[in-house]
Amino acid sequence: MTFRVLGMLEVGLDDRTYSPTGGKIRQLLALFLCRANEVVSPEALMEELWGDAPPRSAMVTLQSHVYQLRRALDRAFPEAGLGRALVTRSRGYMFSVPEGRVDALEFERLVLQARRLAERGRPTEALEASRAARNLWRGEVLSDVQRGPLLNAHAVRLAELRLTAIRACVAADMDLFRYGELVPQLRTLVAYYPFDEWFHVQLIRALAGDGRRGDALLSYDHVCRLLDEELGLEPSAELRRLRAEILSGDVRRFRGRPARDGSERSPSPDGVHAS
Repeated sequence: MTFRVLGMLEVGLDDRTYSPTGGKIRQLLALFLCRANEVVSPEALMEELWGDAPPRSAMVTLQSHVYQLRRALDRAFPEAGLGRALVTRSRGYMFSVPEGRVDALEFERLVLQARRLAERGRPTEALEASRAARNLWRGEVLSDVQRGPLLNAHAVRLAELRLTAIRACVAADMDLFRYGELVPQLRTLVAYYPFDEWFHVQLIRALAGDGRRGDALLSYDHVCRLLDEELGLEPSAELRRLRAEILSGDVRRFRGRPARDGSERSPSPDGVHAS
C-alpha cells in the first residue's frame, strides 16, 4: 500500500490506484497523509476545510466527512482495512500508516539521509539518496486537491525541501567533478529559478571546470544583467570572486577527478580539493 501526495493525490495497492471524488474528502485525506501517525485536532481539520468561516454545523459535518472517508477507503480496498487505520482519539483523529508508505515522509527521510552522507564526505552515496528523493516527485504537491491554509503550508515546506534535494544532487555531482554532465541540468535550473544565485554560481563553476571559461564569463554577465534589470541588485561577493578567478586563469579549484572508489573527493594534481 502506498500513499502519494507529491503530485496528484493517490492511494495505491498493487496495480490499483484510488483517489476520493469529493472535494472535502480529498482535503481530509491529504491532510491526514501529510500528518500521518499524528493526532489532528478537529479545530485544525475545520480550519483546513473552511478557513475562518466554518458553518454552524462544522463539527457534525466534519464527523460526517470522516465517516465518508472511512467508507470510501474500505470500498476501494476492502482487503486492506484502511477505514480502521483512521482512528478516533480523545483529541482528534489519526491516520496510522506503516513507515515508508507515504511518499512525502519517505522524501523527507531521504533528504536527511543525503545531508548526513554529504557531511561525512560520501558524495556518491549522498547523490544516490538525493536522486531517490527527487524521483518520488510526480508534479506539484497535491496538484489535484483544493488546498486550505494547512495544506498550503505543507506544500510550501515540501517545495523548499525539494529545492534542498536538487541542490544536494548538484553539490554531490560537483564534488565528483562531473562538470560536463551538470551543465545542461544547471542551465535548466537557472531558467526555472532565475533569481537563485546559488544555481548561477554552480553553472559558472561547472563551465569553468569543464574548460569553457568564455561560456562561464557569458553566464556571469547574464546573471549580472538579470539581477540589475529585474531586482536592481549587484552581484554577490561570491559571484565577483568567481569572475576574478576565471579571468586570472585560476580555475584549479574546479579541476579534479573522482576517487577510484567513487565515495570520496580526490585532490586535483596540484593538491587542491574541489569546493
